[in-house]
Amino acid sequence: MRLSDRESEPSYTGWVPLLSRLRDGSLIGGFARDVTYLTSGAAAAQIVLLGSQVVLARLYTPDERGAFSIALAYASILAVFATMRYEMAIPLAADEPEAHGLLRLCLRSAVGVTLAAQVALVAVAVFGGGLGAGLGAAAALWLVPVTALSIAAFTSLRLFESRRGRFGAVGTSTVWGACVTAVTQIGAGLAGLTMLGLTAGYAAGRFATAVSMGFRAPPTEGAPTKMRIVARRWQRMPLLNTFPALLTVVSVGAVAPFVAWLFGREFAGQFGLATQVLAAPAALLGTAVAGVLYPKMARLERESTGARSAIETVTVGLVLVALPVFVAVGVLGPELFAVVFGVRWFEAGVLAALLAPWLGANFVSTPLSSYATVRNRMGQILLIALVEMILRLVGLWMGVVLGDPLLGVLWYGIAGFVICVAYVMWVLRLAGGSLVGVLARLWGSLVVAVLAVAASLVARSAADPVVVIVVGAVGVAVLLAACTVSARHLVSAMRGAR
Repeated sequence: MRLSDRESEPSYTGWVPLLSRLRDGSLIGGFARDVTYLTSGAAAAQIVLLGSQVVLARLYTPDERGAFSIALAYASILAVFATMRYEMAIPLAADEPEAHGLLRLCLRSAVGVTLAAQVALVAVAVFGGGLGAGLGAAAALWLVPVTALSIAAFTSLRLFESRRGRFGAVGTSTVWGACVTAVTQIGAGLAGLTMLGLTAGYAAGRFATAVSMGFRAPPTEGAPTKMRIVARRWQRMPLLNTFPALLTVVSVGAVAPFVAWLFGREFAGQFGLATQVLAAPAALLGTAVAGVLYPKMARLERESTGARSAIETVTVGLVLVALPVFVAVGVLGPELFAVVFGVRWFEAGVLAALLAPWLGANFVSTPLSSYATVRNRMGQILLIALVEMILRLVGLWMGVVLGDPLLGVLWYGIAGFVICVAYVMWVLRLAGGSLVGVLARLWGSLVVAVLAVAASLVARSAADPVVVIVVGAVGVAVLLAACTVSARHLVSAMRGAR
């Protein structure tokens, strides 16, 4: 390091508060600092949301949660079309005026599309003979367009603020939105509005987060680029990114209507709670990493700087976080759900255990997917999304063929796990890295994870609940210790990712 480099760094004498060092990036590096900003906000938000689930599980039945899952699925699908995927171009924009122009394009497009959808719902209800029990969503179907608008606004503003490096503001706004969601959903449940409450609360929380980010945002530099110019400049986004995004949404986040069609709305409610709880780690850290990684990868690509080191380090870090969390759900899922959410949600715990390997792998692969978008690998993304959707939906259909919904969910999870692992391998090769290099830094933790799962399976065969809980808890504790040791080396590597 040159003398000038030393002089340009902050000078610390004596005791420097940990928070100050974290804020300026001297403790763990700029990349990790930005992730920490978003993670701290996401952590507080998830504490609020998961805490509220303990109450909501007792206010809403599996059938009512199934209706919410179906409504949210429709809203997620509509949100893909609402922005035409132009929001994915925001971190790639050449300058702030262009990014601002893309943001305005996304918001105006979302308002127009969702308003048209709301008018279409009314027209079908009035002139088309009704909505057929809300297509499985019951009364919550009426909230689908406004929920889609909330999703589109939230996603677009989060990407815009992340591009500007305002990760602290995004984290704070996320906490505010979580509080609005929890209060609205609990209040609606207490008021008896159980077919509308969960969907209304979700939409209110997304809107609250988006509004908070908008109010906290400083003025942009320069007038925004005209919308017709950015729409033409980034026309490849809707052309090449919409269909892969739709396939992913249908096979992952919006699979509830298909599950309800195959196995009933009540089973879809159990499935919805299982996936929501397992998605909490992704919302906690995975989304934060993706929000920081996407703009960072876009900048490295513009500057023709290699991304191998950053991609491999992020992959290792995500695996170390995922292992203890998802192994814990895999070995103790039914017991944990029954204790925390109530006995009627025991089946959701069984589903969570079956889905844990896939959602653990998905936790790792989702943040990395932004690198493929930056590298403009839209054709490969489309192919992977198509194969992924087919394998997952066929896996669920196997439950009907075999006469057991649990086997269908198991095959659904296996298909997702295989696709996610293959996706991670592809992204690593795309960045010039390799899975072997990542596994070399993880082998100790992976061995402990395999042993913990094996011990739990042997204990569960004994059919003694106490033995199952004790063996599972010990295995998870040992795995957590192993991952913590490995994480120390990762922190050292992240100091250099400034």
